[in-house]
Amino acid sequence: MAKRERKKLVEKHPVSEEPYNRIALHDYLHGKPRYRVEGDARYLCAKRAVAVAFEIHGGRCFYCDKVAKPQKLSQHWTRDHIWPVSDGGADILPNIVLACGTCNRSKAAKPLTQFDEARAITFASALLGQLRAK
Repeated sequence: MAKRERKKLVEKHPVSEEPYNRIALHDYLHGKPRYRVEGDARYLCAKRAVAVAFEIHGGRCFYCDKVAKPQKLSQHWTRDHIWPVSDGGADILPNIVLACGTCNRSKAAKPLTQFDEARAITFASALLGQLRAK
């Protein structure tokens, strides 16, 4: 993957709704992307940026579309890795989504393609569109 494509991959989340659309790439520190969340002045890693964006802006479960008001993450609302860390998934912005506790526990360490094939196709298409955008 070319450097330009790698940068596009971490610039923004392929899901263009709340709260992901409130997260923007700010700069890099020691080669790792740092993000800013609208409404928060800190520089954050991808995992923390998703959590802070949810605390400020709320969002919906990536898997079942259940909507949540702004709140701190808990057993009821979590972050999930689309590609599980246990299978080599990274802590990069497009790999981290919000999930209600029920969906997160149901998905467990399964890849998205095994958990919800239709969602996987939709997400892959959005990610590919982001990489192809000029």
